[in-house]
Amino acid sequence: MNWSFGTSESWSSTAVARTAVDPATAPVHRTDRHAVLKGGYVVQKQADAIVTLVSCGSELQFAVQAAARLTAEGIATRVVSMPCVQFFSEQSDEYKDSVLSEAPFTISVEAYISTIWARYCNASIAMDSFGFSGASLANYCRFGLDTEGVYQKVTRFVNSHRGGKKLRRWTLLK
Repeated sequence: MNWSFGTSESWSSTAVARTAVDPATAPVHRTDRHAVLKGGYVVQKQADAIVTLVSCGSELQFAVQAAARLTAEGIATRVVSMPCVQFFSEQSDEYKDSVLSEAPFTISVEAYISTIWARYCNASIAMDSFGFSGASLANYCRFGLDTEGVYQKVTRFVNSHRGGKKLRRWTLLK
């Protein structure tokens, strides 16, 4: 995303950085280098979804894998890739509504900044603390950002709100 935006805009500075150690990155199918310029787009559709997982970068693979498991176990889940909240916020309301859908549970899966998602999500899964060292994959597991952690947190959240229990405005899922 940075490279395409950085080469198309003359009024801004762009830095392209990549982590030295990705957490065993698995390919995510149906990513779209043109749709990414809108800031966010649907990667995995699910017509009857009650959950939308919103993610980006290294965490996207875990969101996609967790969504497959959630759907297989009766919690229909779709996935949105949103690498740039700023670009997404500049899109039309119709586009934003089509991407985020009417699913009652919209949950972000992003390692470092949870509160930025409160505008679009009712919950977030993130690492909201500092001081942990070790391989990045170990920290993904420690904070529940891996496939199993996302699956468990989403399942608990959805089950705790069945039967009409009102959703809070936004919450960090622990």
